[in-house]
Amino acid sequence: AQLKKLPRFVEARMRNWEHLRRRLAPAEDAVDFMLPTHATGWTTSGFTWAAGKPAVSPSWFGFMMLVRQGGRFTRTALAQALDRGRIGNRMVFGGNLLRQPAFVQLAKDRPGSFRVVGDLAGADRLMSEAIFVGTYPGLDEERLEHIATTILRVTRGEPLA
Repeated sequence: AQLKKLPRFVEARMRNWEHLRRRLAPAEDAVDFMLPTHATGWTTSGFTWAAGKPAVSPSWFGFMMLVRQGGRFTRTALAQALDRGRIGNRMVFGGNLLRQPAFVQLAKDRPGSFRVVGDLAGADRLMSEAIFVGTYPGLDEERLEHIATTILRVTRGEPLA
């Protein structure tokens, strides 16, 4: 029965993602917005896609932002403001998994048990600067506006009531 609802859920999540992206365009100086694989950009009329690459349709699970380093606020400050506004938010799950205690211990106990390629700076950035807000299909215009307004106020350095 739930699978019959899936197309509606996916459509609603995509609309919610697009609503947030449109409304948060003024925050582009403070946060980086993520795009689906092969997308090269986004405008209010949709995504632009890399030549020769397929357009994709991701899960639209959430709306991810990367707080820019050296800005007016940190990811933690944004998360706290969202919490005060009763807006659910999350870090990017485990962040850099190699920084998790189990992998730290594994590296000590069995140094050759896995291979690391590169310095993992991108994974570390995701761990320290990325934040998700949900695109739950049941969000209405009022709630989406509350999310967008709260984020915009933080990015402009405005106090929250």
